[in-house]
Amino acid sequence: MDISKFLSFEAISLATVVFFNLTLFIIILAKKNKIANIYYFLGFQFFVIFWVTATMLFYVLEGESLRIITHIVYFGPSFIPMFMTMFVSTFPNEKLGYSKLKMAFFLIFPFIVATLTLIPGAIVRDAVIVNGERIILY
Repeated sequence: MDISKFLSFEAISLATVVFFNLTLFIIILAKKNKIANIYYFLGFQFFVIFWVTATMLFYVLEGESLRIITHIVYFGPSFIPMFMTMFVSTFPNEKLGYSKLKMAFFLIFPFIVATLTLIPGAIVRDAVIVNGERIILY
């Protein structure tokens, strides 16, 4: 692995995003008086941090590690809409007024999509480097 890739524009930009999101996550987590729906926001923040970290590694890793991280890059965003929808729906009332069917959809669908992202060939077939550019094959 070439250390200079950690100093690329992409890696530094994504590391900055991770730093600020992680700082926000820790500040909210450390707050003593938490309202119930803040956990939805923390779930959203966690998966954003996860996704951006995986994307940063996508620009740095090579070979088999690149193939593995490509699947993980698609895993994180599977849960972001669920947590953001639940947070927005409960802010500021703190009550999630969804039917059991809608809640089941919100909870099951992201897990199905996330599982598919980890199965080679289901969503992403491969990732290759051609002339220094990373290409994802679907």
